[in-house]
Amino acid sequence: MYLIVFVGLAWFLTAPVMAVLIGKMVRTADRRQSEDSLFAALEADLRGTTHRPAIGRR
Repeated sequence: MYLIVFVGLAWFLTAPVMAVLIGKMVRTADRRQSEDSLFAALEADLRGTTHRPAIGRR
C-alpha cells in the first residue's frame, strides 16, 4: 500500500516538471530553427567577394 502511494506521489510531482522541461527544450529548438543561424552568415561571407570579417555580424 505504501509503495503505491509513494510511486503515485512521485509521479504526481515529477510529471509536471518533466512536461515543463520538455516544453522548454522544444520551444528552444523551434526558436533556433527560425532565426538566421551563425553558420548561414559565415557561409554567406565565404561566398561573397568582399573581404570583411564575419565576427560580430548579425
